[in-house]
Amino acid sequence: MERYIDKDFSLSTGGFMDQSIQREFELFDVLTVLRENEKDAIFRIGEGGSIGATPVIKDGVLYFGSCDKNFYAVEAATGRLVWKFRTDGPVCICRGCAIAGGRIYFGSYDHYLYCLGIDGSLIWRFKARDIVNSTPLVREGIVYFGSKDQNMYALDAEKGTMLWKFWTPGSISASPVWDDGIIYFGSFDKNLYAISAQGKLLWKYRTDDYVVEPVAVSDGIIYLPSTDRNLYALSAEGKLLWKYRTFGPCASMPVARGGRVYFGCSDHNLYVLDAGTGRLLWKFKTRNIIYGNPAVTDDRVYVCSCDQNLYALDLDGRQLWKYKTQGFASSAPSAAGVIYFGSWDCHMYAVSSDGMLLWKFKAASSTQAPVTISLEHMQGMGAIPVGPAMESRRGVEEAMPERRDNYGSLTSNYIRDGDDELDITTMDGVTKQYRSSGKKYR
Repeated sequence: MERYIDKDFSLSTGGFMDQSIQREFELFDVLTVLRENEKDAIFRIGEGGSIGATPVIKDGVLYFGSCDKNFYAVEAATGRLVWKFRTDGPVCICRGCAIAGGRIYFGSYDHYLYCLGIDGSLIWRFKARDIVNSTPLVREGIVYFGSKDQNMYALDAEKGTMLWKFWTPGSISASPVWDDGIIYFGSFDKNLYAISAQGKLLWKYRTDDYVVEPVAVSDGIIYLPSTDRNLYALSAEGKLLWKYRTFGPCASMPVARGGRVYFGCSDHNLYVLDAGTGRLLWKFKTRNIIYGNPAVTDDRVYVCSCDQNLYALDLDGRQLWKYKTQGFASSAPSAAGVIYFGSWDCHMYAVSSDGMLLWKFKAASSTQAPVTISLEHMQGMGAIPVGPAMESRRGVEEAMPERRDNYGSLTSNYIRDGDDELDITTMDGVTKQYRSSGKKYR
């Protein structure tokens, strides 16, 4: 595996991901908060069996997508393959699917939103102008979804014809959320939008950075994560009630339950706040970023971390057990007596409530998906959060201080590029500068 920064500031991870450095490989931190550029070519995920999608259970069947281009249906009890559907694009890593009216809706990196029958047959597909990586929302015969082409779409769920689209100045990867006839979604333009079911803007709320994850709505309060490191609580009218600041970009959908708000963060922590006041109740630290939202039951909290583990906690934040995979666990677990979650090691797992493996399903490809991340054409775009595993072999790694930060890893280092220089600033404020050759010069 090679990691390098060339003279054109093209920073890449070549070959397949080396699991030995997985604890420090902040992949999804990068994927969710890298700045956009004119050519829209920040990163590429190649074909492989890695599973980052959130599984959805319906009538004893588990549905999920994979980087091997396939969308799978497997028996929830046994892990036996029921059917699979292959998309046309280079990658299929949808966050999740929506199931309504006997149909399955999901997006793909091939720019299509798909509608399948419950038997896996294609009913229709709709082509956007770029990647579809938000989980669709289906309400009252309409399917809503966002795209990297900067539009929120509304389609006829039966026919797949477009009813309207709502444009924003940034890509949309956050899944839309419905509450009392209002659709909420975030954009890379830093705003949370509230629009009507007819696509009319009601209000918007601006944060200080990207909104890449869905909001949670409970008891009239909207809980909004942003990569500006804050979780916001807004009223139904879009007014700020409170905000809580973390130590890293918030790249996990919150879960509001029982007067509490649960959310994961790039600073490796699972946070639990009082839903009404934003007061910290407790936090649990893992060894890498938490990308998927936690699953909360009456007496447990389950959360996946990119440190390769699924954690089971009690409601006071005490660890009960953990289950280790061979790749970073980035999906949101589904808990229904059995806990289902995917891993970048090309498997979907089913684990019992006491942490015992029940079965695991291997994707069609056992090769982990390769990742290439490019920083080309980024001049003037500002700070770029990037993880420490992407240091240059020719000297940029020297910018990373030997000491660890206060949550145990060198996460969310900021790179700013100019005409012929590269600044790397760690979260404790240490900045070193490099020429485009990768050599330190100041």
